[in-house]
Order: sequence, then C-alpha cells, then structure tokens
Amino acid sequence: MSDGIDVDIKIAQAVRFAQREFKDTVESLVRNQRALTTKISELENKVQELSGRLHRSQVVRRATRVLRMRQRRAAQDGGDAKHGVGSQQGPITASHQAPQKKRMTSKRELRGILRQPQGFKVFHKFCEKEACGGNPIFWRKCNEFIDECTCTLEDISQLCAAGMDPSELFLAPAQPDPALQLAKTIFYDFIVPGSANELALSKGLVNRITLAVHRLLRTVNKTSLTAVMKGLQDAQA
Repeated sequence: MSDGIDVDIKIAQAVRFAQREFKDTVESLVRNQRALTTKISELENKVQELSGRLHRSQVVRRATRVLRMRQRRAAQDGGDAKHGVGSQQGPITASHQAPQKKRMTSKRELRGILRQPQGFKVFHKFCEKEACGGNPIFWRKCNEFIDECTCTLEDISQLCAAGMDPSELFLAPAQPDPALQLAKTIFYDFIVPGSANELALSKGLVNRITLAVHRLLRTVNKTSLTAVMKGLQDAQA
C-alpha cells in the first residue's frame, strides 16, 4: 500500500516539475520572440536608413560628374583667355600677420570638455545631481543635428550647382532626412512645453524654433534647415 502512495507522490512531483518546466519554456519563448521581433524591426530600420543614404550618395555622385564635365568644357573653351587674364595679374603678396589666437572663454572650454567622451560623462553625472541631466544630452543631440544638417546643405548646394533638383535627395527610396529625424527628436524631447526634458528657454526662442521645425516638417530645403540650425545654436548658447 505504501509503495503505491510513494509512486503517486513521485508522479505528482514529476507532474509539478513538468508544469514548471513547461511554464518556464513558454515564458522564455515569449521573451525570445519579443527580442527577436525587436531585433528584426531594428534591422529593417537600419536597412531602410542605409538604402536612403545609398540613394543620396548616388544622386550626389551624379551631380559631381555633371560638375566635372562642365569644368572640363569650361577649361577647354576658355583656357587661352584664362591664361591671358592670369598673366596680367600682379604678384600676390603673402600676409605676414600672425594668426590671432582665440581667447579661451568658459563656454569654449566647456565645449572642449563635452567633446571628450570622459569629460561628457563626468559633466552629465554632475548635471544629473543638479536636476538638469537633460542639458548635456540636448547639447550633444544639437551637435549631431548640426553635423547632419551641414552634410545635407552641402549635398543640396552640390545639386544646385549641377543644375539638378535638390528634391531628388528626398524622393523614394530615400528615407526621411537624418537631420529632419534629429530635429523632430530634439523638438519633442527638449523644446515642446511639458516634454520630459523641457529646457528653460525664453518663450520667444521656443516659438521661433517651433515655427522653424514645423516649416522643416513640411519642406526640407536649405532655408528650413538653416532656420532650425540657427534656432538650436541659439538654444545651446
């Protein structure tokens, strides 16, 4: 009789163990599926971003080829005239003025610290203790935007010089402009009243940045990009 009871106990224990193992396996599979879904989404976004950058690179290379062809034709057509004009020019005198050194101000010194990874990390920790940890993040995001914006403006100038339509940079399969994406992130994270990391900016500056960002969202061009860049640079000051 006791042997039968012992068997039942062992079976019950085995059932409980199997149930726990089944539950743990299901939970693990769910976690892995979520992680896999997230990873797939990240990879899809990365592929789309790289496809957009490849499209832009191809458009800019085409503009560069057009400019080179024009330069070669101009050199062939006006080579003699250009040489004649050059021979009439007077001697070029070199300036002997020593380059003026920029005075190291506190702002310039702080920017130098923030550009160094370790310096940024230390300053960010200090700002978190002072309940303003979003400020250095905002500064870094603005610098990323300015870098992307500068690249986009250079590409636009290249296409304009080649007589091409700058809107080709933003046509399918191009992804939304990286500068535009950064501008949206900065605006909704730091500028919009009530945002998680809202900065203490003047109402006039907030209104100016808001207007510039809304124009950029409607049309990405040299004017709209420059307006947002100027507003964010003023906010950094």
